Amino acid sequence: MTTVTLDHRKILFWSIFGATAVAATLVFRPFISALLWAVVLGVLMWPFYSRLCQKFSKNFSALMATMLTAVVIVLPFAGLGTIVGIQVYHFANQLIEQRTPSQKTVTVTVDDIATKADELLHPVLSQVGLGDVDVKDYIDTHKSDLTNAVRGPLTKLIADLGFTILTLIFALMTMFFMLRDGPRLLDPICELIPLPRDETIKILGKMQSTIQSVFVGVVLVSIIQAVIGGVSYWILGVPSPLFWSFVTFVFCTIPMLGGPVVYVPLAIKLVIDGRIPQALILLAIGFGVISTVDNFLRPVFIGARSDLHPMAIFFSLLGGVLVMGPIGLMAGPMILT
Repeated sequence: MTTVTLDHRKILFWSIFGATAVAATLVFRPFISALLWAVVLGVLMWPFYSRLCQKFSKNFSALMATMLTAVVIVLPFAGLGTIVGIQVYHFANQLIEQRTPSQKTVTVTVDDIATKADELLHPVLSQVGLGDVDVKDYIDTHKSDLTNAVRGPLTKLIADLGFTILTLIFALMTMFFMLRDGPRLLDPICELIPLPRDETIKILGKMQSTIQSVFVGVVLVSIIQAVIGGVSYWILGVPSPLFWSFVTFVFCTIPMLGGPVVYVPLAIKLVIDGRIPQALILLAIGFGVISTVDNFLRPVFIGARSDLHPMAIFFSLLGGVLVMGPIGLMAGPMILT
């Protein structure tokens, strides 16, 4: 009878424990990205925070480090991302709208692009027996389907931008407390991890160096891509090459976006302007050089500082991004470590 009662108590305990674990996971799941960003930003700013602590209080030092992070890292990326997202949404809406005969604005629409495509492709397609192919007619027939296919993802993009900004705000708040209370959190972490204290501290140090190496690798490679892009824009006659070089740098730091977000629209603009050779050269440089150096140099830069194999770094970066989004760029190598 005692054995049965004991078994019942164990079953009840583990049932309650399992239900509590599931509930805790559901509660914290929306904030996982914010917590990971807080850890990453806190590690990157820890040397600066430590120097401030030599002259000021912990509260003031943590506040200054958090504010500097917001001004230097978070606000520029969030602001530029918001502006670009709104501009893309506005441009796409203009693109799919049909201009009325009385409209005098010089707005390019998808009908204009389709007409231009027919003019360019018809002589070539006629030579191979496809002269009846009409791009404009296809777009006119499927206009409503194309409109829904474009506006759905665009609406989701705007919603994701709002959620990302909110996530970064929570990350900054969490980062402040992590910096201020970091030393006091070390003992509870060592107690939770079932390893000797020395091994736990060694693992945490390895994770810190991995985060720093990934950040440095991402920034260095993005600068190289931006320089290549800027020189290409200048040679090919793209307006404001310095500005577009900076935009290329920003997007090259964002996983799964990168340079194509910049040089593909610029190439389309060159085509619309009738500068087809320049557009083809820009696409060749973009896909052949700008986007390629990312795959080769980023694992090399990161591996040189973190002692991880380049292939392992490549899959941890790509897998982390696919599973967790932008924060996976840092979290993937952290998990691998």
